[in-house]
Amino acid sequence: MQKASNCTKSGLTDRRTSPMPVTDVSLPENVNSELDEISKVPKVRSFHTYVALYKFLPQEQKDLELRPGDRVMVIDDSNEEWWKGKCGDRIGLFPANFVQRVRPSERVWKVTQSVLGNKDLGHLTVKEAQICVGKNEDMDGFLKLSSGKKRGLVPTDSLEEI
Repeated sequence: MQKASNCTKSGLTDRRTSPMPVTDVSLPENVNSELDEISKVPKVRSFHTYVALYKFLPQEQKDLELRPGDRVMVIDDSNEEWWKGKCGDRIGLFPANFVQRVRPSERVWKVTQSVLGNKDLGHLTVKEAQICVGKNEDMDGFLKLSSGKKRGLVPTDSLEEI
């Protein structure tokens, strides 16, 4: 019986030209034990980046201090109220409702001056130094942003990207 020898550069058999099935290839003895070890490794879940909306002063040693605008990588969100995260070189717990997720297409903004928004026009009322998240898509001098559970339009001249 002829062994399959027409492999591509990646080491995979090209089925268009190979007359023999891949099952004819013999594997080293340690491959099965290596595969067993790989299957024991816990699955890595993706981490999301968040931004701190509010200041949080630690109440206990294991808490993570947050300042508005801090970027936080959430490590554990299994508890609904308290999450574990990393900010810089610090790791600790913080209130889940003090942060907002920042998606890859979004940017973080700091309000430079308070604005009383017109709710009927979809404007968001914001305070100076408030943190907002959204895409950089200018709509007639406004950006559609969110801050916590509030969403609406904020004038671009009252924002600074951070």
